[in-house]
Amino acid sequence: MGLAASTQLRQYGGPNTLTLGQVLASSPMSGATDETRMPSQQALIDDASGSTMMQPDNNVTPPAFTHQQESAMVGEPRLSLWGYFVKCMKNYANFKGRARRREYWGFFLFLCLIMIVSSLLFGMIIGILQLDESAGDTIIDVYIWVVYLIFLLPLWAVACRRFHDLDRSTKNFALLYALPSGFYLFFSEIQNTFFMALKVVCGILALVCLILFCTDGVDGENEYGPDPKAAERE
Repeated sequence: MGLAASTQLRQYGGPNTLTLGQVLASSPMSGATDETRMPSQQALIDDASGSTMMQPDNNVTPPAFTHQQESAMVGEPRLSLWGYFVKCMKNYANFKGRARRREYWGFFLFLCLIMIVSSLLFGMIIGILQLDESAGDTIIDVYIWVVYLIFLLPLWAVACRRFHDLDRSTKNFALLYALPSGFYLFFSEIQNTFFMALKVVCGILALVCLILFCTDGVDGENEYGPDPKAAERE
């Protein structure tokens, strides 16, 4: 709390009394302008003359965080299995970031259900139309290939993000998942010793991926992005 300019001060060593304003006026800086006075001296003069002191600025804007920084702090919201299937379809070809176990298995579950239900429906339609066996098999094969081509890219994308969640590189995804699944898709009908041996190797790699995809991701942020389960780990 400042002193008023009219506050009386007793002169040391003498009977006279002076006011605070007189003391400041007689100081060496009394002839200085507002620009040449030191900030502390000017503030003292202003306070002594009864002027209002500077108030703190209460309208300070808090620091803004990016979406990635907010996700790292609070984590991603937990979705239903169907919600993760929809999310994977929206991130159709997104190979960046991380995917938790629930996201991968949610997508894989509904992909299998779509394949099974739609194949049954096609079988019923073929039976109703009374098509011969060869024509029916051709229609089913074409349908399966169309479904594979539609869902292959988002399946690979979420699998790649699942590898990232385990702190494993995209090269691991390509060697352990993409190449074996692509081999099964395009070369499974070939029957010879060499391709039979490759099928055995791919089967072993599929088992390795199954174990990995059932493993929880690493805690905290890694080089591939924030932890999708950050909120649940707190």
